[in-house]
Order: sequence, then structure tokens, then C-alpha cells
Amino acid sequence: MPYSKHANAALVAALLLAATAVALLGQNAAPSLPDEAAKLVALLESNAPVYDKAMACRRLAVIGDKSAVPALASLLTDEKLATYARSGLEAIPGPAADDALREAVGRLHGELLLGVLDSIGKRRDPRAVEAVAQLLRSEEGRVAETAARTLGYVGTAEAAGVLRDALNEGPANLRPAVGTACLICAEKLEQQGDRRLALALCEAVRQTPVPKPIALAATHRAILARGREGLPLLAALLDSVDEDRFRLGLQVARELGAEACGTLTARFADRSAPRQALLIAAMSDVAPSAAVPVFIGAVAAQDPDVQRAAIGALGHVDSVAAVRPLIQALAPDNEDLRAAARASLRSLHARGAEAALLAGMKAADGEVRVELIGVLADRRYAAATDALLTEAGSPDENVAAAAFRALGDLAAPTHLPALVKLLLATNSDAVAVQAEAAVAAVAARLADPERRADSVLAALPSTDKPAARAALIRVLGGIGGQGAFAAIGAALGAADTEVKDAALRAMADWPDARAAQPLLSVVKSATDETHRTLALRGYVRLVRLTEDDDATATVRAYADVLALARNLEAKKLVLGGLADVAHPQALKLACEQLDDAAVRAEAAVAVVKIARATATTDPLGARAALGEVLETSPDQPVAAEARKILEQLGGPLESPAPASRLTKLFDGKTFAGWEGNLEWFRIEDGAIVGGSLTREIPRNEFLCTTREYANFELRLEVKLVANKGNAGIQIRSQRIPNHHEVVGYQADVAEGMWGSLYDESRRRKSLADPDPKVLAEVLKPTDWNEYVIRCEGKRIQLWLNGHQTVDYTEPDEEIPQTGLIGLQIHGGPASEVWCRDLEIAELP
Repeated sequence: MPYSKHANAALVAALLLAATAVALLGQNAAPSLPDEAAKLVALLESNAPVYDKAMACRRLAVIGDKSAVPALASLLTDEKLATYARSGLEAIPGPAADDALREAVGRLHGELLLGVLDSIGKRRDPRAVEAVAQLLRSEEGRVAETAARTLGYVGTAEAAGVLRDALNEGPANLRPAVGTACLICAEKLEQQGDRRLALALCEAVRQTPVPKPIALAATHRAILARGREGLPLLAALLDSVDEDRFRLGLQVARELGAEACGTLTARFADRSAPRQALLIAAMSDVAPSAAVPVFIGAVAAQDPDVQRAAIGALGHVDSVAAVRPLIQALAPDNEDLRAAARASLRSLHARGAEAALLAGMKAADGEVRVELIGVLADRRYAAATDALLTEAGSPDENVAAAAFRALGDLAAPTHLPALVKLLLATNSDAVAVQAEAAVAAVAARLADPERRADSVLAALPSTDKPAARAALIRVLGGIGGQGAFAAIGAALGAADTEVKDAALRAMADWPDARAAQPLLSVVKSATDETHRTLALRGYVRLVRLTEDDDATATVRAYADVLALARNLEAKKLVLGGLADVAHPQALKLACEQLDDAAVRAEAAVAVVKIARATATTDPLGARAALGEVLETSPDQPVAAEARKILEQLGGPLESPAPASRLTKLFDGKTFAGWEGNLEWFRIEDGAIVGGSLTREIPRNEFLCTTREYANFELRLEVKLVANKGNAGIQIRSQRIPNHHEVVGYQADVAEGMWGSLYDESRRRKSLADPDPKVLAEVLKPTDWNEYVIRCEGKRIQLWLNGHQTVDYTEPDEEIPQTGLIGLQIHGGPASEVWCRDLEIAELP
């Protein structure tokens, strides 16, 4: 049997598994590694497939030792496996692998030789220098170049000597490769601590005609190797007209750090503007504080790029001397320079900078003063508060407004009395806006919410000026608290229109429901339509369905305030709030507004929004409501969204009963309008409950309406406890005289029969049944299920949870199409059926 690839793969997999076990078992498993390595060596020496041998080489790179070297070395001539073999040899410690690679140099050619040279370079074998040096004379260019690179990675003094000789005496076409190798070797030597020889190699490259990038790299390394002694070379780079050399000088200066700052500053004055800007950036990176005089002088330069660079650099210095030129830079008309100066003044971290800024602010005029006030605020310099209080009383409106803005950030609660006094003293509306915001912001820093308004409340009696009182009321609205609420409530009755308006606006923006009742009172009593609308807007904002609220109560609140709305704007506000209430009653109220042409568009928007939110819980109600939108507003843009939702719900109902036409068939509290054996029917939690869970039900029992219905759409929710028992909804039925049974159609409620139409006590059979697959998808066996029953002429349709289960047309002309509606509980074992939210819409 031949040695198969699969068998070898299995062996390699087993060996790799063993390696994992070794890692898990630790030192106790270590003795198995030589055995594993021996098996892998045997595999390399066999006729195994290439893939298996490649995987074995990879594993030997992890666990192999000198015993694996001969097998790996034998593969160095194999074009398919040489790379894998070299990776194994590169990883095996000891001279054996070096010897094998070195020996292969003399007998390999082409790509195989290049690979071995790379491996020698990776292992940095010093004994390979002689053999590799001979290849520098190779006529094959790639071999000579690779040999040079290998010598560079070997990085010994002997290798350096060979490379330097090749650089001076070798062919010109090899110089780029040898020059690069010299730089690699110099780096290795420097790592070993031989800085002298490394520098000599760099100098050799610099003095030899090599391509510009290599010469620049040699200069770069030579400067770094010399350190401070390399500064003359750096100066030469910076003085060069060659742009590449100049930019290399900037790079090297950054690497040298502070030592290079003097060289950079000495070359600034007579340079072109573009180079001056670059030099400033470099100085800022290496030692910004040492270059402050240069930066300060450059702020007044003619070139805006140089100015911008100098202004930006001053933002990073540790010197208060930067403040004055930066303040001066705020004055120019150039907004870019002003923005740069503003940013640097904010970022400057010099000791005493804030004090210097404050002094500069006091001495400045106009716009610069405003700018500095903003900078002090941005730097959170609280020590400037007293000075800013003075500035808040400035006759210059811009300065005063800026001061109040800053005080809003910096002032402490202890400054509130002074702030309130300044607020009352201002005659400028623009300043007053900032003053009010500042007082509210500072008050908010008081830990006790009920004490935040004290200073403002104390000031109210001190002024009878309407504008001042209105300002204080606005501030109280921003502060909040019980005291503020009481004061605002009292101001609602103010005789002055300005004060009353401020109070109403503060109440309309109040953050909690306390304001609802005062606002509603204004809606009911105000004669000013602007005030009524403002109060209505605030009331609508507060009437929101919260986690603990009753949704129906929220809808009632909207209905009540809608009745009070006297103009279109008010009605639109109510509809906007109602649209956020995801409840069937909200949908019904919104649908009722579709009859009002003046607000039909807003009502349609509300209907669509509510229907989208209730589509999963009340799909039929949503479909009916959306159908009304299409009937009343077919050309409105909102109709497209209505159609989109309807498509997702399965399309519109055929002639649906509008949600606005539904009336309650059961009031949730009494059996008014119903009759039956109340021993087996009761009311609990707003639902009619038929049957019992504690005793057997002796016979069928029915609770029926006291009047008959012909064409109608009936909606209700039904739950069969634990989906056990048998029940139903009677339609177009009659009681059998002197008997407990009824005769007529029944929508079934029973396990396996939900959604069916049955003929009770007449034909005693199912007239139509749903698709079992559809029923399984839509039924909620232990939860509430929505039933919709539509009777129109001889056609009877049933929907269960929004999915139609029956569409039946009665073929018998003798069967009456009118009768009672009833709820059945079937005789038999203990069970209960619960029915709630019974609503009916009579159809023509």
C-alpha cells in the first residue's frame, strides 16, 4: 500500500496535537519533544508529500535542535520546500544551523542562493563574512546586492570593512546597494556600542557618489551619531538651498531635541517666509520656551503664515512674556490670526498667565476687552470674578454681556446677590438676556434645590418696575423649586401685561406636571388669545403618557382641552401632542378630528403616527383608522405613509367601520344591556368572566344582549384561561323558548377551533374554518386575542389578531340575518372565558 497524502496529513496532525498536549502538560511532558522531533525528521527523509514536509519544517522551527539540521539542510536545494527548510534552520539555536547555511552558499544559485543569504543575515553569522564577501563580485546583480545587504545585517567590524572597501573600489552600479548596506551595518554597530565605526561608515557613504536619498540618510544618521558635535552638519542642511536637505534638517532637529534649538533660531532671521514658518514649527516642537524672543518678533512679521505660526507657537511656551504679543494679535482685522491668538491664550500654561490676562483685559478697549473676558472664562479663572462684576456694569453693552456670560461660568453662589442687583440695574435687553442666564447658572450650583431661588425671591419686593419684575420671573422659571413655582403662579394674576406674560411663559416651560393645572386654568379663563395659546402649548407638553399614568386618562385630558381650543393653532397643538399617545382611544379621538376640514391634515398626521405605534397591538383598529385617512385625505402627502403601513398590515379592510363610530357594548362595570344566568357570569377587572375554575359547568350558558343587531362590526378581546375549555361569541342568534340554549352563528373560542364559524343548535356544524398554519402563527393561546366579527348582509367575516380567518356567505335564504349578540361558556369541566373591550359599530 503506497504512503498516502492523507496518512501523512494524519501523522502531522497527530504530531501537532501532541505538541498541544506538551504545552498543556508542561515539564512533565518535555521528554516527548525529542521523540516528536525524531518522527518529523523521519518524515522529511521519507517520500511524504510536499505539504506534509512543509508542515513538519514549520513544527521543527518550534521544537527542533541540531539533530534536525541535516534533514532541513538537505531540502535547501528543493525549490518547493527550501523556504520552509530555511525557516526551520533560522530558528534552531547553535552553530550547526549556521554551518549548514554557510555551506550551502557555495553550491546554490538563483533564488535558492538569495534565500540562504537572507537567512544568514537574519542569523547574523559572523563566520559567513568571507563567503558572502566573495559574492559581492558576482556578475549577477541581485546576488551581489543581496550579499551586500546580508553583510549589513551581520553588522560586525569585519563586515563593515568589507562593505567600506566595496563602496570605494566596487563597481558603480553596486554602490546604491552597498551604501544602503553600510547604513544598516552602522545601525547594528551603534546598537552594539561601536559608535566610532558606525560613524565612519556613515561618513564613507556621505563622501561617495550615491543616490540622493541614500546620501541624505547617511547624513541623518551621521548627525544623530555625533549628537551635539553634529550640529554643524545640521546647520549645513538648514542652510542648503535644496528643499529636501532643508526638510531633513528640520526632521533631524526634532530628533535631537533642545540641543538643536540654537541652530534653528540662528537661521531664522534671513530666511524666506515659508522657511521661517517651518522653522517656527520646528522650534515649537523642540524647545518652545527657548525660542520665545523669536516667536514674539515673528508675531509682527509681514507674512500672515509666519504670524500664524508664531502665534500658535506662543501658546505652548512656559513664559508669561507671551501674553502681551498674543493680546496685541487679537486686534488685527485678520480673523484667522485672531482665532489663532484666542486659541493660544486659552492654551498658554505659563505661571502668572491668568494675572497678566486680567491686567490686559482691564487695559484693553472694545472688542479686545470682550475677547479677553471670554478667554478668562474659558480658562476658568475664578479670581477674575470681582473684576468681571465691575465689567458687568459697563456702559459698553458688548463688554457687559461678555462679562455676564463669563460670570455664568465663574461666579460662586455667594455672588448671587450682586448678580441679581446688576440684573435689575441693566437697561439693555441684550445684556439682560445674558444676566438672566448667568443668575440661573450660578444659582444651579447651590446644593439645596429649594435655596437656589432665595436671592431672586428676596429681590422681587424691591422693585416695582415691570421690566425688572419680568426679568426676575424669567430667572425663577430657569431656577425652579417650590418657592419659584409659587412666585410664578402669583405673577400669573399680575396686572402688568409684561410680568404676566413672563410668568405664563415660565409656567408653560415648567419641567414637571405641577404646572398643568395652572395652565389649564389660563386656557379656560384667559381673554387674550396669545396667552390662551401659550398656556395651551404648555399644557399639551405636560399631558404626556408616563410610565405610571393611565392612557385613557391621558386621552381624556386631550379630549377636554381639545374642547376648549378656540382657534386652529390651538387645535393643531393638541393634535400634535395626541399623536404621541400610542393607544386605541387616542387613535379614535384623532380619527374624530378628520371630519374637521380645518385640521384634517394635522389629524391625518396624528392618525398615521398613532396607527404606526399601535399596529402590532391593534392591527384592525390601525387598518380601519388608516382607511379613514385614505378616504378623507387621499391627496395629502401623509396618505402615502398610510398606504405603506396598510401594505405591511395586509391592506385596508373592505368598507371598515370607522374607529370614531364604535360604541361600547359593555361598560366594564355593570351588566346593563345584557341578560343571562349570572351564576355563571361575573365582572372582574373590567371584563366579563364566564364559567368557573373551581367547579364543573353543568350545561351551556349564554349571556346575551337585550337587543338585536343586523349589520355590524363587533370588536372585543377574548382570553380562554390556559386555553382549556370551550366558549364562543354568538351573533345573529335567538334564545330557544323555555330552554337554556340559543340558536345562531358562533365565532368559536376553543383549543383547535379558534377563528372558526359554527352554527349553534341549528345545523350543529362548522361552516368555515381557518387555515391551521395561519391559526398557529396568529393565536396567543394563553393571552388576550382580538376578535373582530363583521356581519353585512349574508356575508360574515372573522379576524383573529388582525388576520382574517373566515369569509363566509350564507347560501340559505331562510336563515335570518339579525339577532342577539351573546357570550357562551360550554358545559363540561371547570374553565373560564374572559371578554373585555366590547365595542360595536352598526352598519347600514
